[in-house]
Amino acid sequence: MGALARQWKGLVLVGAVLAIAAVFAPGAVQRWNARPPSAACRARTFDVTLAGLGLKVPASPLLKLSTGKGADGGYDLAAPLQLRDFCDRSPPERPARITAIRLDLDPGGPCRNGRDRLAAVACPDAGRWTRAAIYSPAEFDHLALGSSLGAYESFRRERAVTEVNEAPMEAVRVGAFERYPDGFWVAPDWMTASGEPVAISCSPDHLTPGWLACTTTHAVGAGLQATLDFRAPEAEVEATARRIEADLTLTLATFAPGQGLGMTPPPAS
Repeated sequence: MGALARQWKGLVLVGAVLAIAAVFAPGAVQRWNARPPSAACRARTFDVTLAGLGLKVPASPLLKLSTGKGADGGYDLAAPLQLRDFCDRSPPERPARITAIRLDLDPGGPCRNGRDRLAAVACPDAGRWTRAAIYSPAEFDHLALGSSLGAYESFRRERAVTEVNEAPMEAVRVGAFERYPDGFWVAPDWMTASGEPVAISCSPDHLTPGWLACTTTHAVGAGLQATLDFRAPEAEVEATARRIEADLTLTLATFAPGQGLGMTPPPAS
């Protein structure tokens, strides 16, 4: 066989290989991109930094990790491909920088089959404690969570406007709280990490007559802030708030052991 014939045969063979690759490569790439996270990835605890504080975050399906200013983007650890992507982008020797940790506490969602240590802390009260976020207020826009209510500063601003334009609001004492007509519940002797009283903003829960849908926003220490949404019968707002704040403290302890994040213990009712 001459040299020219051998070259021609080689070109034909290469062409055949390329043709086969062209047929099968897209499917292979698609399968590779759709591969599930490994068992090691699903069992990981991630080193992350939030507001400059080093945290350890489990690969729990309850969690969504934000990496930008708004609620969009980031990683939903309940989504296998996003969990795998976060594993790939977060090598153990390089902590990932995040701006918020959000918890999905829908009892019909991740809490339904939650088996990890975070679920053991947070899920027993799922259905009351419906949503939570721990974030850096300097790096994450908490208005993106859908509510700016529940902060003591919001209460102070609203009270100042009311006292200028209307008669001063009169509060009714309910346990440790002073309940105001505009829906604020303020506990003067229960302090947040910033030294301000706990303030909760509540409105009627349209899904359950007689229940209230409530939000509270407050500092938890180390430059971090938390926003919690919960729902409760009107007579159980204080008891539910105490339970939810205890859950938050335990949750923070799983992320930052020994840091003492949270609030001062509530006063006796």
